[in-house]
Amino acid sequence: AAELPRASAARAARAAEENMKVKVKRWHGVAVWRWNTNDECCGICRNPFEACCPDCKVPGDDCPPVWGSCNHAFHMHCIVKWLQAQQTRQMCPMCRREWQFRQDEAPAECPTVPAPAAASAR
Repeated sequence: AAELPRASAARAARAAEENMKVKVKRWHGVAVWRWNTNDECCGICRNPFEACCPDCKVPGDDCPPVWGSCNHAFHMHCIVKWLQAQQTRQMCPMCRREWQFRQDEAPAECPTVPAPAAASAR
């Protein structure tokens, strides 16, 4: 006898689901994006990678993170400015190893940084 009320309740719930009609009047899509980096922020400007470097006005593809062969990531504009300011050797600002852009992650528009004059004179 206890089985009968449960079965009829389940049938009533299924019938209600089948007859329920929902009309969506409007919706607002929300999206979140993140750069796939191990760090949350640039080691030079300390801004998050989802934000932009101090030189840019809006975040996005114009200011991507770039990685060095040492696996440290920076905003592209930040590391280029850092490397241009180096007088002798171009080194990673985090680990001081010689800086080289990691080839498998470097974007196509990644600029080449000219070697310092002192290093090229050797």
